[in-house]
Amino acid sequence: MPATSEPAWLSRCRVLALALSLVLAVGPTGRPGVDSCSCASSMHPQQAFCSADVVLRARIVGRKIVVGHFNLTSHGHPFQMVLHRVKQIKIYKGMELLGEVTQLYTPTMDGLCAPSLDLSKTQYVITGKIRDGRVSVSGCDYVQPWEGLTLSQKKSLSYRYRMGCDCKIRECRSLPCGEGTPDECVWTDRVARGTHAGHQAKHYACVRRGDGPCGWYKGGLAPPNAELCEGASP
Repeated sequence: MPATSEPAWLSRCRVLALALSLVLAVGPTGRPGVDSCSCASSMHPQQAFCSADVVLRARIVGRKIVVGHFNLTSHGHPFQMVLHRVKQIKIYKGMELLGEVTQLYTPTMDGLCAPSLDLSKTQYVITGKIRDGRVSVSGCDYVQPWEGLTLSQKKSLSYRYRMGCDCKIRECRSLPCGEGTPDECVWTDRVARGTHAGHQAKHYACVRRGDGPCGWYKGGLAPPNAELCEGASP
């Protein structure tokens, strides 16, 4: 007997599931992460900031399961999302697009890289994308407790990361790292310290020096004639 083909709707669902898994498993550079549901852990915080539509500091005050709030299919098969009600403490990026953020959405399934957001007094720094006029957050976005950030990271959210968005951060994955181009900073945390959450991620931002090359800077706003940080690259 000839093989029976599966229904068209089932084929479409299989393709959609595969596409979503691939999209959410890819980091900001277009490369799959080491762990498909922890893409953000392999990003420098500045990369997460610059690639996001929205960056805010907020506390989660409620949540519920909702259906069909995003146009994720064109065939009438919406799936569930988690709607989080948030108390916005401060918005660093996206105010001109959204104003105050009071809600955000995450996937319900681990396979779709759902980030962990607790209902507690914990304040989070959250990056997200705007989809259909709503804030969408996946495991490939940057979600970190505020109290876990360094002073430099907290200050950089307000101005330094934004200043460096025209620079590129290139991760060094093996030695020798080579020199960066004038438009990039070489990120050496993983080869130098064995972790993406190393000294450069915690204390440095990649900022252009006036109209000159980009370089790693620490502390306050870098003056136009600032020197590159010692030890920031191999």
